[in-house]
Amino acid sequence: MYNFTSIGQYGAYDALRHLWQRSGLFNHLLREDTIFISRDHSVEDIEQARLKVSANFREKHKIQPTDTVVFFAPGTIL
Repeated sequence: MYNFTSIGQYGAYDALRHLWQRSGLFNHLLREDTIFISRDHSVEDIEQARLKVSANFREKHKIQPTDTVVFFAPGTIL
């Protein structure tokens, strides 16, 4: 059973919401303006979702698991 902790900081919130939605594994943990994460299993859940999103991306773009993929995301300039 999960013990949930809610988070709300913009970067972490947006990243986890995106990961939960894209993976489809944890949609039951999403609410309109809230994400629930497991206090005890968050690292495992994040890794499981990351691997699912990665596998979907590689399959969609026909990239082999042994190929290297580098992602660059511009940051916010203040």
